[in-house]
Amino acid sequence: MTYSGLLGFRDVGGLRATDGRVRNGVLYRSGTPQFLSVDAAQALVADTGIRSTIDLRLPHEIEREGRGPLDELGVRLVPNSFTLRARVAEDSAVAPMPEDDPLVGTYLGYLAEDARGVVALVSRLLEPEVLPALVHCTVGKDRTGVAVALVLDAIGVRREDIVADYATNPDDVVASMTRLREMASYGAAADIYPPQAWTAPPDVMERFLNEVDRRYGGVLALLGAHGVGPEEVRRLKDLLIERTEGKPMQVNESRVISATPAAVWAIGGDTANVSTWVPAIEKSYQEGDLRYATFADNGGDATERIVEHSDDQRRYVYEYLSGPLPLRLYRSEFAVNEHADGSEVVWGAEFQAEAPEAEPALAEAISQIYSSALEELARLVEAR
Repeated sequence: MTYSGLLGFRDVGGLRATDGRVRNGVLYRSGTPQFLSVDAAQALVADTGIRSTIDLRLPHEIEREGRGPLDELGVRLVPNSFTLRARVAEDSAVAPMPEDDPLVGTYLGYLAEDARGVVALVSRLLEPEVLPALVHCTVGKDRTGVAVALVLDAIGVRREDIVADYATNPDDVVASMTRLREMASYGAAADIYPPQAWTAPPDVMERFLNEVDRRYGGVLALLGAHGVGPEEVRRLKDLLIERTEGKPMQVNESRVISATPAAVWAIGGDTANVSTWVPAIEKSYQEGDLRYATFADNGGDATERIVEHSDDQRRYVYEYLSGPLPLRLYRSEFAVNEHADGSEVVWGAEFQAEAPEAEPALAEAISQIYSSALEELARLVEAR
């Protein structure tokens, strides 16, 4: 769908997630809607059913530039301004970009200046009667790119899909940058932007998200540090993710260990060091909520996300994000329960493979990994 005057517009629906796909017709993104004609705006609202625009522009940008005909059409304005550092003038929206890695530096700058304001977008999406929503800034690439990427990563969308979505419509980026000169909040000052600002290379978003992992421990950890916890993320996922059709495969293994639950949890609940007792994993470490594991015998590297963890309940849940296994969904729970003979460890998973015919073999392999690991866990704990 295209609408005259609205650049960078697209539905993020269809992007692949760990347990399904993003719903179509719920979350859209674009550049500023101020150049829409009345006819194009009417068509946009009729086609998409958008109830609101989540506007990432500065307050004075919204006031000076406007929203085109969307006010008259009753589309709700939900402001969620990003803070821009070191603008060239108080009434300008132009901020110089760092000379070293201009785009990634700018995106990390949004978080450095006001991370709480950035992640507040999640709360906006959860407000009643906001969805379907159009998220936008001016060009629809930088502030919008960061906001949408963080939302998508939080709900488990694959990194490669997030990166590809960011890099969509490069011609619209050029057209949007070109018309900045005619806008009151930009004008001739827009000429200070470096050539990189006119582009949206996929590696930029990939490097930005990798830096979020490194600096903040992952998107979920970043959200949690600023008041958006697991319950909010779960609600957002329910709103935005359409679960994959078909019943997932189930794998469940358990073992009774002659030791107290606390003693078993001391080893098994140490999520960063699963390589200590899982023979299939050669090494492992964790940064924030992201766990990185290297499979033995040159089996490759995997990335997992710890989505729930409770020392009181002695249980945690994790999801497989990427790695050598051909999975499109994998969610696993590890728990240590009380038992008359000491402890019972229960380890289960549900998963779907990229190719359904591969699922029986994968189920057998996962079951073998679990059972051999529980045997080793028992040996380690009982030897103490």
